[in-house]
Amino acid sequence: MRTLARRTPRAIAIAMAVATAGTVVLAGCGDDETATDPELEEEVADVRGSEDLADPYTGVYDEQFAEDIEAYHGQEVTLRGDVGEVLGPSTFTLTAPGGEDVTPLLVVSEQPVEDLTAGGQVTVAATPQDDFDPAEVGSEFDLELGDEAYEEWDGDTYVTAVEVQPA
Repeated sequence: MRTLARRTPRAIAIAMAVATAGTVVLAGCGDDETATDPELEEEVADVRGSEDLADPYTGVYDEQFAEDIEAYHGQEVTLRGDVGEVLGPSTFTLTAPGGEDVTPLLVVSEQPVEDLTAGGQVTVAATPQDDFDPAEVGSEFDLELGDEAYEEWDGDTYVTAVEVQPA
């Protein structure tokens, strides 16, 4: 029995060392496809200030948000994305950062936005809306939206921005 008593603590120590080493090795293993892009995990800045209520969504314009956008209709959200195409002084498309294949989102700003360039990254405080109607939205924001560039968005979901800032 004495021999067993001497070996038990040593056996336990060895078993613990093997288990710890196995855990460390497994922790280093990961599926690269499920790893997240650290650039996309950056926090999106609050462009409206701390006095404003928290948004139901603050984050990157990505595939998940695009799929869920109807849940946010009529609510202010904060999105970070890339400027896809500048359509006018108060209108542009927002695309997903990092080249992610997501349908561009039409942004109509309440005020003209200076220094917008395609490919530039922006943070937008906006409200998703149903059924873009160029004539109606143009009248509401005193914008000229009658040309063909806006007709392709007719009936689509869009956002009205109260704030647009470089990201």
